[in-house]
Amino acid sequence: MHEARKAIRRARSALALVEKRLDIGSADRTLQRVGDSLSSLRDAHATVETLARVDELDGGDRWAPAMATLRAHADQVAVVVQGGDPGFAWRQRAIARATAQLAGLPWKTVKPAHLREGLGRQSARVERSVARARKSPTPENIHRWRRRARRLRMQLEAVAKLEERRLQVDAQQPKKLRRLADELGWYQDIQALMQLVRRLPDVPERAALAARLDELLGQCQVEPVSVHKLPEPPA
Repeated sequence: MHEARKAIRRARSALALVEKRLDIGSADRTLQRVGDSLSSLRDAHATVETLARVDELDGGDRWAPAMATLRAHADQVAVVVQGGDPGFAWRQRAIARATAQLAGLPWKTVKPAHLREGLGRQSARVERSVARARKSPTPENIHRWRRRARRLRMQLEAVAKLEERRLQVDAQQPKKLRRLADELGWYQDIQALMQLVRRLPDVPERAALAARLDELLGQCQVEPVSVHKLPEPPA
Protein backbone atom coordinates (compact mmCIF):
# COMPACT_ATOMS: atom_id res chain seq x y z
CA MET A 1 0.00 0.00 0.00
CA HIS A 2 2.93 2.31 0.64
CA GLU A 3 4.04 1.89 -2.97
CA ALA A 4 0.50 2.63 -4.14
CA ARG A 5 0.43 5.86 -2.16
CA LYS A 6 3.80 6.89 -3.57
CA ALA A 7 2.59 6.21 -7.10
CA ILE A 8 -0.48 8.37 -6.48
CA ARG A 9 1.72 11.17 -5.11
CA ARG A 10 3.94 11.02 -8.19
CA ALA A 11 0.92 11.18 -10.48
CA ARG A 12 -0.63 14.12 -8.61
CA SER A 13 2.70 15.95 -8.58
CA ALA A 14 3.00 15.66 -12.36
CA LEU A 15 -0.62 16.74 -12.83
CA ALA A 16 -0.02 19.85 -10.73
CA LEU A 17 2.44 21.06 -13.37
CA VAL A 18 -0.46 21.61 -15.77
CA GLU A 19 -3.21 22.58 -13.30
CA LYS A 20 -3.49 26.00 -14.94
CA ARG A 21 -3.72 24.57 -18.46
CA LEU A 22 -5.86 21.44 -18.25
CA ASP A 23 -8.99 20.56 -16.31
CA ILE A 24 -7.44 17.99 -13.99
CA GLY A 25 -9.60 18.90 -10.99
CA SER A 26 -11.99 15.96 -10.88
CA ALA A 27 -9.34 13.31 -11.56
CA ASP A 28 -6.92 14.87 -9.09
CA ARG A 29 -9.55 14.95 -6.34
CA THR A 30 -10.32 11.28 -6.98
CA LEU A 31 -6.65 10.35 -6.69
CA GLN A 32 -6.36 12.43 -3.53
CA ARG A 33 -9.30 10.62 -1.93
CA VAL A 34 -7.79 7.23 -2.74
CA GLY A 35 -4.42 8.26 -1.35
CA ASP A 36 -5.95 9.71 1.81
CA SER A 37 -7.97 6.54 2.33
CA LEU A 38 -4.70 4.61 2.67
CA SER A 39 -3.13 7.04 5.13
CA SER A 40 -4.11 5.20 8.31
CA LEU A 41 -2.66 1.96 6.99
CA ARG A 42 0.56 3.64 5.93
CA ASP A 43 0.91 5.53 9.22
CA ALA A 44 0.41 2.39 11.30
CA HIS A 45 3.15 0.53 9.43
CA ALA A 46 5.41 3.59 9.44
CA THR A 47 5.39 3.66 13.24
CA VAL A 48 6.53 0.02 13.28
CA GLU A 49 9.36 0.84 10.87
CA THR A 50 10.36 3.88 12.94
CA LEU A 51 10.52 1.88 16.16
CA ALA A 52 12.59 -0.76 14.36
CA ARG A 53 15.06 1.97 13.41
CA VAL A 54 15.13 3.26 16.97
CA ASP A 55 15.75 -0.30 18.18
CA GLU A 56 18.63 -0.60 15.73
CA LEU A 57 20.12 2.69 16.92
CA ASP A 58 19.94 1.49 20.50
CA GLY A 59 21.57 -1.82 19.62
CA GLY A 60 19.55 -4.87 20.57
CA ASP A 61 15.94 -5.74 21.20
CA ARG A 62 15.22 -3.32 24.01
CA TRP A 63 11.94 -2.25 22.44
CA ALA A 64 10.82 -5.70 21.24
CA PRO A 65 7.76 -5.83 23.55
CA ALA A 66 6.62 -2.39 22.40
CA MET A 67 7.23 -3.48 18.80
CA ALA A 68 4.84 -6.40 19.26
CA THR A 69 2.15 -4.02 20.48
CA LEU A 70 2.63 -1.69 17.51
CA ARG A 71 2.58 -4.59 15.03
CA ALA A 72 -0.70 -5.80 16.50
CA HIS A 73 -2.10 -2.28 16.11
CA ALA A 74 -0.98 -2.15 12.46
CA ASP A 75 -2.64 -5.50 11.81
CA GLN A 76 -5.89 -4.22 13.30
CA VAL A 77 -5.79 -1.12 11.09
CA ALA A 78 -5.21 -3.31 8.02
CA VAL A 79 -8.25 -5.44 8.90
CA VAL A 80 -10.44 -2.33 9.24
CA VAL A 81 -9.23 -0.77 5.97
CA GLN A 82 -9.58 -3.96 3.93
CA GLY A 83 -12.88 -4.81 5.56
CA GLY A 84 -14.37 -1.56 4.31
CA ASP A 85 -13.22 -2.27 0.75
CA PRO A 86 -12.70 -5.99 0.06
CA GLY A 87 -9.97 -6.48 -2.48
CA PHE A 88 -9.68 -2.69 -2.70
CA ALA A 89 -12.37 -2.86 -5.36
CA TRP A 90 -13.72 0.67 -5.01
CA ARG A 91 -10.22 2.11 -4.97
CA GLN A 92 -9.38 0.30 -8.19
CA ARG A 93 -12.57 1.57 -9.81
CA ALA A 94 -11.81 5.11 -8.67
CA ILE A 95 -8.31 5.02 -10.14
CA ALA A 96 -9.65 3.59 -13.41
CA ARG A 97 -12.20 6.42 -13.57
CA ALA A 98 -9.52 9.06 -12.95
CA THR A 99 -7.28 7.47 -15.60
CA ALA A 100 -10.06 7.62 -18.17
CA GLN A 101 -10.75 11.28 -17.38
CA LEU A 102 -7.09 12.18 -17.77
CA ALA A 103 -6.76 10.25 -21.03
CA GLY A 104 -9.47 12.44 -22.55
CA LEU A 105 -7.66 15.72 -21.90
CA PRO A 106 -5.90 17.64 -24.74
CA TRP A 107 -2.34 16.84 -23.65
CA LYS A 108 -0.87 17.89 -27.00
CA THR A 109 -1.65 21.51 -26.11
CA VAL A 110 0.81 21.41 -23.20
CA LYS A 111 4.04 23.24 -24.04
CA PRO A 112 7.44 23.23 -22.30
CA ALA A 113 6.75 26.76 -21.06
CA HIS A 114 3.65 25.48 -19.26
CA LEU A 115 5.72 22.89 -17.41
CA ARG A 116 8.25 25.53 -16.41
CA GLU A 117 5.43 27.69 -15.11
CA GLY A 118 4.32 24.75 -13.00
CA LEU A 119 7.82 24.27 -11.60
CA GLY A 120 7.97 27.95 -10.77
CA ARG A 121 4.67 27.81 -8.89
CA GLN A 122 5.80 24.86 -6.79
CA SER A 123 9.21 26.41 -6.14
CA ALA A 124 7.45 29.50 -4.80
CA ARG A 125 5.26 27.34 -2.56
CA VAL A 126 8.36 25.66 -1.13
CA GLU A 127 9.91 29.06 -0.45
CA ARG A 128 6.79 30.17 1.42
CA SER A 129 6.71 27.01 3.49
CA VAL A 130 10.40 27.47 4.37
CA ALA A 131 9.68 31.00 5.61
CA ARG A 132 6.71 29.75 7.63
CA ALA A 133 8.70 26.89 9.18
CA ARG A 134 11.59 29.20 10.03
CA LYS A 135 9.22 31.57 11.80
CA SER A 136 7.24 28.84 13.57
CA PRO A 137 8.64 25.26 13.39
CA THR A 138 5.41 23.56 14.44
CA PRO A 139 4.68 19.95 13.35
CA GLU A 140 2.09 21.29 10.90
CA ASN A 141 4.52 23.75 9.32
CA ILE A 142 7.29 21.16 9.13
CA HIS A 143 4.87 18.73 7.48
CA ARG A 144 3.77 21.34 4.94
CA TRP A 145 7.40 22.12 4.14
CA ARG A 146 8.24 18.45 3.65
CA ARG A 147 5.17 17.82 1.50
CA ARG A 148 5.87 20.76 -0.79
CA ALA A 149 9.58 19.96 -1.11
CA ARG A 150 8.70 16.36 -1.96
CA ARG A 151 6.25 17.47 -4.64
CA LEU A 152 8.85 19.76 -6.23
CA ARG A 153 11.37 16.91 -6.24
CA MET A 154 8.88 14.60 -7.95
CA GLN A 155 8.07 17.28 -10.51
CA LEU A 156 11.74 17.82 -11.31
CA GLU A 157 12.20 14.08 -11.74
CA ALA A 158 9.16 13.90 -14.02
CA VAL A 159 10.43 16.76 -16.17
CA ALA A 160 13.89 15.18 -16.37
CA LYS A 161 12.34 12.05 -17.87
CA LEU A 162 10.91 14.14 -20.71
CA GLU A 163 14.45 14.87 -21.91
CA GLU A 164 13.28 18.32 -22.98
CA ARG A 165 16.40 20.48 -23.53
CA ARG A 166 14.62 23.72 -22.76
CA LEU A 167 13.59 22.37 -19.36
CA GLN A 168 17.00 21.26 -18.15
CA VAL A 169 17.49 21.73 -14.40
CA ASP A 170 20.33 21.07 -11.99
CA ALA A 171 20.63 17.29 -11.79
CA GLN A 172 21.61 17.59 -8.12
CA GLN A 173 18.46 19.47 -7.13
CA PRO A 174 16.14 16.43 -6.86
CA LYS A 175 18.82 14.65 -4.79
CA LYS A 176 19.06 17.61 -2.41
CA LEU A 177 15.30 17.72 -2.07
CA ARG A 178 15.19 13.98 -1.40
CA ARG A 179 17.78 14.29 1.38
CA LEU A 180 15.82 17.20 2.84
CA ALA A 181 12.57 15.23 2.75
CA ASP A 182 14.28 12.24 4.39
CA GLU A 183 15.55 14.40 7.24
CA LEU A 184 12.16 15.98 7.75
CA GLY A 185 10.53 12.57 7.47
CA TRP A 186 12.64 11.15 10.31
CA TYR A 187 11.63 14.09 12.48
CA GLN A 188 7.95 13.57 11.67
CA ASP A 189 8.11 9.79 12.08
CA ILE A 190 9.49 10.14 15.60
CA GLN A 191 6.72 12.60 16.43
CA ALA A 192 4.05 10.25 15.06
CA LEU A 193 5.51 7.31 16.97
CA MET A 194 5.56 9.30 20.19
CA GLN A 195 1.90 10.30 19.75
CA LEU A 196 0.91 6.68 19.14
CA VAL A 197 2.88 5.41 22.13
CA ARG A 198 1.11 7.90 24.35
CA ARG A 199 -2.30 7.05 22.88
CA LEU A 200 -2.26 3.24 22.73
CA PRO A 201 -3.08 1.36 25.92
CA ASP A 202 -0.65 -1.13 27.43
CA VAL A 203 2.50 -0.17 25.51
CA PRO A 204 5.37 -1.89 27.36
CA GLU A 205 7.92 0.52 28.88
CA ARG A 206 5.81 3.46 27.77
CA ALA A 207 7.60 6.05 29.94
CA ALA A 208 11.10 4.89 28.97
CA LEU A 209 10.22 4.75 25.28
CA ALA A 210 8.61 8.21 25.34
CA ALA A 211 11.73 9.60 27.04
CA ARG A 212 13.95 8.02 24.38
CA LEU A 213 11.85 9.41 21.56
CA ASP A 214 11.90 12.85 23.17
CA GLU A 215 15.69 12.60 23.29
CA LEU A 216 15.84 11.71 19.60
CA LEU A 217 13.59 14.64 18.74
CA GLY A 218 15.98 16.93 20.57
CA GLN A 219 18.84 15.61 18.45
CA CYS A 220 17.09 16.42 15.18
CA GLN A 221 18.50 19.52 13.56
CA VAL A 222 15.57 20.66 11.44
CA GLU A 223 16.76 23.96 10.06
CA PRO A 224 14.79 25.32 7.09
CA VAL A 225 16.99 25.73 4.03
CA SER A 226 15.62 27.47 0.96
CA VAL A 227 15.71 25.53 -2.29
CA HIS A 228 17.76 26.92 -5.14
CA LYS A 229 15.93 29.04 -7.64
CA LEU A 230 15.18 27.26 -10.89
CA PRO A 231 17.58 28.20 -13.69
CA GLU A 232 16.32 30.16 -16.64
CA PRO A 233 15.80 28.10 -19.82
CA PRO A 234 18.47 28.51 -22.49
CA ALA A 235 17.61 30.89 -25.30
